[in-house]
Amino acid sequence: MELSKTIPAPWSFFDMCVTSGALQNFGGTPVALNYLEQLLAELKERVAQGIGSVEPEKYRLLYDAAFMMWRWFGPLARKLTQAGACLVTSRYINFLWPYPEDIDPGNPLYSFAKGFLRGMNWPTAEEGERLIAEFIEDYSIDGIFALNARTCRGVGAFQDILKEMDRGFDVPGVIIDADQIDPKFFSEAQLDIRLQALLETIDARRINKAAGMR
Repeated sequence: MELSKTIPAPWSFFDMCVTSGALQNFGGTPVALNYLEQLLAELKERVAQGIGSVEPEKYRLLYDAAFMMWRWFGPLARKLTQAGACLVTSRYINFLWPYPEDIDPGNPLYSFAKGFLRGMNWPTAEEGERLIAEFIEDYSIDGIFALNARTCRGVGAFQDILKEMDRGFDVPGVIIDADQIDPKFFSEAQLDIRLQALLETIDARRINKAAGMR
């Protein structure tokens, strides 16, 4: 995930979601180790060659939600890719992976479980703001794509967080209503409109900043 700080990012949040399956299903086994070693080597090669997950990478977005929209995984990925937008990191994916500082080689199963449970303990709004602020600076974030889980209230306070990030870092954001599975809570038209609004806002602010420098 550290490699996604590179511009362009060699892989996206969608790739990370798929890769998380290796840890959740094969964590602590030679299968996962072999897979992740090959993945790391490939990502480093992509960084060295300047190959991005999205080409050209016009926008670097942060995905903020308590879950991934698995039902609309493919369509969402294609919409963002066509717009030149790459989801480079997320609070969600960070909590799915073990925390390196928690890993004790002498007690691997316990430390793996500790890291997983720590990830399931979603932070407060204040903690979330601090973490997203770090992401914005470390990953060169242009905008925030937040997903309001109608049937999973594990994370919230999106409005407050987006306001703080806009005020403190001049980074705009949008909130999309959705659900992991139930299509009643998701509108593709809403997604299209708000995604377009987010990208247009980023473009407008870039123009204003460029004009202010002249």
